[in-house]
Amino acid sequence: MLITLAQIGCAIVAVYFGAKVATKVGRDLRGAVFSRVGEFSEQEVTRFGAPSLITRSTNDVQQVQMLVLTTCTLLVSAPILSIGGVIMAIRQDVQLSWLIAVSVPILRIAVGLIVVRMVPLFRKMQTRIDIVGRVLREQLTGIRVVRAFVREDVEIARFAKANQDVTDVALSSGRLMALMMATFMAVMIPRSAVSADRIGEVLATASSVVPPANPINVPVGHGELELLDVGFAYPGAEQPVLRNVSFIARHGETTAIIGSTGSGKTTLVNLLPRLFDATSGSVLVDGVNVRELNPELLWGNIGLVPQKPYLFSGTVRSNLLHSKPDATEEELWQALTIAQARDFVTEMDGALDAPITQGCTNVSGGQRQRLAIDWDLVKRPNLYIFDDSFSALDLTTDARLRLALKQSTDGATMVIVAQRVSSIIDADQILVLEDGRIVGRGTHEQLLESNTTYQEIVSSQLAAEEAA
Repeated sequence: MLITLAQIGCAIVAVYFGAKVATKVGRDLRGAVFSRVGEFSEQEVTRFGAPSLITRSTNDVQQVQMLVLTTCTLLVSAPILSIGGVIMAIRQDVQLSWLIAVSVPILRIAVGLIVVRMVPLFRKMQTRIDIVGRVLREQLTGIRVVRAFVREDVEIARFAKANQDVTDVALSSGRLMALMMATFMAVMIPRSAVSADRIGEVLATASSVVPPANPINVPVGHGELELLDVGFAYPGAEQPVLRNVSFIARHGETTAIIGSTGSGKTTLVNLLPRLFDATSGSVLVDGVNVRELNPELLWGNIGLVPQKPYLFSGTVRSNLLHSKPDATEEELWQALTIAQARDFVTEMDGALDAPITQGCTNVSGGQRQRLAIDWDLVKRPNLYIFDDSFSALDLTTDARLRLALKQSTDGATMVIVAQRVSSIIDADQILVLEDGRIVGRGTHEQLLESNTTYQEIVSSQLAAEEAA
């Protein structure tokens, strides 16, 4: 009896520490995967895909965690208890074997009670795993925005909170779950091995954008941008996306880039804040190669509005404060006014404190674009980059917004990528991109007289407007 009591005590201790070790292994693996993904350039994120990275960070980690738990608590003790216990009972007294017949129903009742307790715990855990998935999905999808506004530390802390919530409830459910399993090792080992390989693949992948060993910490001045013979090719691609691209975007001027779908516009934009690294040539900001600049200084002085604007779940205010946490109420409303967003924000229930749902389902595409532009206007960077950021706006709103931008960003460098000619007609310099090359440059009037590609773009849009 004393030996049995000692075994029970040891089993309780083993379950407690096994659950603790397993959940901490899960916590550390999730943290390691998230930290590694946070270092990825857009190239690595695209390679794995956001859904796959989320699955590897949640479900796959959970499988490994369960294997650790089961191994720590049951791998050695289960065979000894199940086989040795029966043999010892019969050896001592065959007539007392009836105790086994009595203990099995009692065990079933105990298991039933455990299951009843586990159901709400699992429900809570799944809810919290959903929260982890949502936070991770938002941060992966909006990684360009996070980097552009130097929000890595804030987002890592946000993830750590959600991660710790899952860890807390997993400790409770894990201890109960360990009491029920002595028999699934043959299934769990190969499944967990696959999950471990998938996690290891992420952790072993290094970012293609490597921070400089000795970064230059000179603050960005006017934000003047220069590209010297820049080329870019995706790994394994037969042809480069960009070839021999050279231009200067001067401060106080607007440089526009236009071209047909697939001409390389968005790839070119990704090179400017170093979301990708050029495979040839140089990208310079104020005469300094972006590969040599401190990444936080670079991203902190660039305002990027991506082609697909992204807002985080929260409120209008919390989204605008991403770019400048100490912005005043006056600064927020001033930015909304310039972006032509003041009217619809005022009409929203709560105004600045109006909720923004996950996926931005409660705002239209045009409203989302204007709120994304607000981020830049609150931040007041030296270099503005708009990647087809006016496409969802009607022509009147587009014109008013561009006029307000020109008046409020005087002295800054502005780069606008667009497919609609009306959005760039007043630009100081228009670059025409075709098949990854610049095939024309000049003002609207100059290109309209001399560049065939630009003439075709203008005529096709006029024809489309007339047909509409």
